[in-house]
Amino acid sequence: MIRTLAGLALVALAAAGCSPSYRVEFNGYSELTEPISRQAPIHVATDPNAENLIFQRQILAKAERLLQGEGYTLAESPEKATYEIVFRVGTTTQDVVDRRPTPEMRAGFLYGGYSRGFGFGHTAYAPYYDTLYSQWLVLRLLRNDRQTQQKQLVWVGEATIRTDRPTLRQAVDYLLVACIEHLGADTRQQITVRIQGNDPRVLDIAAEP
Repeated sequence: MIRTLAGLALVALAAAGCSPSYRVEFNGYSELTEPISRQAPIHVATDPNAENLIFQRQILAKAERLLQGEGYTLAESPEKATYEIVFRVGTTTQDVVDRRPTPEMRAGFLYGGYSRGFGFGHTAYAPYYDTLYSQWLVLRLLRNDRQTQQKQLVWVGEATIRTDRPTLRQAVDYLLVACIEHLGADTRQQITVRIQGNDPRVLDIAAEP
């Protein structure tokens, strides 16, 4: 199938020795008045109601490893955390219609009462159907008030990769890198983060179970 859909997020580099990369679309929304202190303990929590708790725990381990790699402090227990990170992950499908060129022969002439055929290329555009997949991750950062025992939402990070095949287990590494890289930041608009497959952060967490 000839793909004419532009802007697919998965960019495969064909040159020898080049590593594939992902283009992550990211939005950061923040109510923080100052950057997050690297010394402030952070606890990462899973959603107990998630359908796949094993995948949730794998993502949790990857998130903790990334946070440590960025110099953040992990809380010894949820009660000692200044911040808590919760997340959701999933895939959304979208059926699309596009058109691809198909050559046709549409010419002829009449000679001596007989039809003589000849032709030249005529390009028509035939529709075809395809499915696109949006791999998405939403991280929410909550600040714990130990005096009131209340949690205040202070930051939300939304990361999305659009591909032509379902690759959530691989894409989640790139989604996490984009979110942790911009933890606490307000991007003011959607930004594009290109992450190479040989990025040390990706290679580090890809080995996680």
